[in-house]
Amino acid sequence: MQPSLRQLTQSLAALAAASLLMTGSVDAADPTAEQQYWLELINRMRLDPASELDRLVNLTSPSTWGSPKSDDPSIAAALNFYGTDAATLSAQWATLTAAPAIAWNGSLSQSAGTYSNVMVTQDQQDHGLDGQTLSQRILNAGYSSQWLEFGENLFATTDSVL
Repeated sequence: MQPSLRQLTQSLAALAAASLLMTGSVDAADPTAEQQYWLELINRMRLDPASELDRLVNLTSPSTWGSPKSDDPSIAAALNFYGTDAATLSAQWATLTAAPAIAWNGSLSQSAGTYSNVMVTQDQQDHGLDGQTLSQRILNAGYSSQWLEFGENLFATTDSVL
């Protein structure tokens, strides 16, 4: 079964979020240089998803893979592992619309880092290991309750930030 576009974009977001947390200590004020770079990659995707597909994969037409499928070995391996169809990916990707850039929030980063440590300590991935909901963790981090949407992605490992 092919992953849906939503699953693929959630995987990309999960990878980015996990990568932000896996780089060592989390500073409540500012991201590390590496975290800033990953935030820039996320925003590049948000601002221009159509161009991002061209950066991530090699297509000879909207329905045919180039060789290799991606210049990034981890992306190529994932495309092969999941049996991703070039035409389906292209068609679903074309439905993505641009979204505003996001900014680093030290309080949310610190909260996510703390929760990441809970999962590591308990050797489990789950959204409620600390007995709180995501919205409770967001509010406890001091973030405004005036958000429109929120989400939490859990991801264990990768070989590439992309």
